Amino acid sequence: TATATDKDGDTASADLDIEGTLSFLDDGPSVTTNAVLTVLEVDETVLTTNDSENFASAFTVNTYGADGQALSNALVYSLGISSVGAVSGVIDVATGQAVYLYALVTGEVVGLVGAGGFADPLGAEAFRISVNAATGQVDLDQVRALQHPNPAQPNELINLTTNAVTLIATATDKDGDSAFASISLGDKVGFRDDVPTIVTTGAVINVEVDETTLLTNQTENFSTAFNINYRADGAGTTVYSLTASSVGAVSGVIDVATGQAVYLYQEGADIVGRVGSAGAPDAGGAEAFRISVNAGTGEVTLDQVRALEHPNSAQPNELINLTTNAVTLT
Repeated sequence: TATATDKDGDTASADLDIEGTLSFLDDGPSVTTNAVLTVLEVDETVLTTNDSENFASAFTVNTYGADGQALSNALVYSLGISSVGAVSGVIDVATGQAVYLYALVTGEVVGLVGAGGFADPLGAEAFRISVNAATGQVDLDQVRALQHPNPAQPNELINLTTNAVTLIATATDKDGDSAFASISLGDKVGFRDDVPTIVTTGAVINVEVDETTLLTNQTENFSTAFNINYRADGAGTTVYSLTASSVGAVSGVIDVATGQAVYLYQEGADIVGRVGSAGAPDAGGAEAFRISVNAGTGEVTLDQVRALEHPNSAQPNELINLTTNAVTLT
């Protein structure tokens, strides 16, 4: 109300409604991101072992404003994906199919194996990412083996696509205003490769031929001499091969007809024992025996071609052997 008064006391007044000209602007929280050094990594060597890391330091709540922070759930962490069925950037070993991303109502993100080159919401679970909404602790659980393209890197690290998965921090003040910030988790989620292991079992397997029946070869399967663990990726191929300790290595046996020692040569996949000449190896010498292996099964065959000296004349069925480690099966 404005009132005017003249010199002899007369007054006049007028009212103006200013209700629409007064306002009270709200404020709200402010959240920003920080440099992120934290990473989540799991290793297929121990597929059942998850990784858990805290990403709270990736965010700073600058202010909740004049209202102050909410009495509960003032800062909440959550996961997001770039789209439903988004390409994760990794491939399932067992099927050769790409893995696609889905957000669950529980707040978790799962990578599901596709079908026929497309996303499949019913596909097998390859991995799962979850977050503790109150603390920012993120867990990574790998369920299935994933392809690692470089076979020369036994501990190779692969990551999800950048921004395919995001971690979001949402701050809320007392009157319900909120603000959020997000970081990419994709490039910070990694899966390390494992490698097969193979050890010898100590199984005693012998390949013996008898000069009584010189034309009869002997074959024995040595696959049980090895214990193979293909680990998370599963079985691929097993290849068996023979090697000689060196070119022209001494075999440890002597040819009867010439009295010359027999020397070892790698010829293709076989090991051939050739009769020496004048006390020295001879790559062109007569073949005394041949050892071959079936690369796929581990069956080793010994074919004796020429008679060999057995030093003990009192033992008509005497057994002689090649020098230890002169020939190895790998």
